[in-house]
Amino acid sequence: MKREPPPAEDTALVNFLRTYAGTPPPPPPHLEQQIVQAALRQHHLKKRRWQVAYVLGAGAIATATSVWFLKPSAQVAKQTPPDPVETFITTNWQAMFHDAEPPLFE
Repeated sequence: MKREPPPAEDTALVNFLRTYAGTPPPPPPHLEQQIVQAALRQHHLKKRRWQVAYVLGAGAIATATSVWFLKPSAQVAKQTPPDPVETFITTNWQAMFHDAEPPLFE
């Protein structure tokens, strides 16, 4: 593979960079191992995110299914007689607020 020469207007810049360019610093020791470790950590985080998403999705499906199957039927609710305490409270509440005469102001 052959490199093309730079355009004529960039020749001065290329010569300047060749003359004054410094050498890059040496890589830190064990750089490759650090890169691999970082990649593995990132992979584990992505995997954990998917696991959390799966658990949340399964929980939502289980909740929706249990709500669907465990709701009482309308016939069961109609067949049970009203609770006497509930009836007593309802009638007294209505009698206390709806049947009372408004106070007279002088």
